[in-house]
Amino acid sequence: MRAAARRRCSRVALIGAAVCGAACGSSITRTVPLPSTTSLLDPSQPRAAVPAVSITASGFDPQVLHVNYPVTVTFTNADTVAHTLESAPELNWDNCPEMNAVGSLTPGQSKAVPFSEKDAVCAYHDVALRAETAFQGYIAIHAS
Repeated sequence: MRAAARRRCSRVALIGAAVCGAACGSSITRTVPLPSTTSLLDPSQPRAAVPAVSITASGFDPQVLHVNYPVTVTFTNADTVAHTLESAPELNWDNCPEMNAVGSLTPGQSKAVPFSEKDAVCAYHDVALRAETAFQGYIAIHAS
């Protein structure tokens, strides 16, 4: 009886470890924590040398872009399928009309978009993949 109980416990432990490992692995590669106002607009955040976002099959790169005002950000579709970007106020930020100007990008296409506000955060997503965290992005536009 003890041997059977140990086998059952071992199986439960192995299943639990596998579930935990799978969950932990997916959260590391697929989830970007929701940025807070404090962290995104913190003046100590390093700024991007090049104000650009690349869209790949894996998502936006970078997902959080820190830039100084005034700025024009270039969005490039480096994927093999089209992507349509739009403002995502449901990600807890204000509407960002500049993102609606990006629209649809075919593979290889780029679009440069000027941003008009400073000390602002622009949240956006891919229309077809809005629930995928890898296709949700933020642009933090710092005053200086």
